Amino acid sequence: MRRVLRNRVSLILAGVSVLSALLLMECFSGRNNPLDPLNPDYVAPQITIDTSGANVGREDTISTDSATIIVTGNREVSVFRARIDSSDWSQWQTSGIFGYGSLTSGKHIVTIESKYDGWDDVVSDLVGFVVQNGTNSSKTLTAFSFCVLSPVRHPGIVSFGMTQCDKATSLEKYLPLPNDS
Repeated sequence: MRRVLRNRVSLILAGVSVLSALLLMECFSGRNNPLDPLNPDYVAPQITIDTSGANVGREDTISTDSATIIVTGNREVSVFRARIDSSDWSQWQTSGIFGYGSLTSGKHIVTIESKYDGWDDVVSDLVGFVVQNGTNSSKTLTAFSFCVLSPVRHPGIVSFGMTQCDKATSLEKYLPLPNDS
């Protein structure tokens, strides 16, 4: 009876050892994952504004009250979300097509974010444009700039910080419009 019990305990311990080894291998093999920000060969998500099928791009002036913005990412697992002006964020989606209707005359800013599906490393981009319809048709976009949030890496931590823009600077500085006078 003791011999049988000892054999069963040995089998259980061998199984636990194999399982531990598999888990340990999985932990170390994750560093080879191209989507893992801790991988030395990691490439952060990227956003490209595709103007070929859209009716608005950066610095455009449009004469319709609807806008379509198309973006692409650098990997098939890229997901996107966007918001116009100060509206709520859209849900994360695999499609990089964003449409907005019933736009008022004047300047609008669409903020686009991208990340790899299932990961938290997020990048942002802005598209500023002007809608000309009705009484504000004399306004044109005269300047545009944008900020991209890039990851700030610390051992075991990925956070985001402003890299090319002053945090206290208003977007008004980036989209000045001439006075109506």
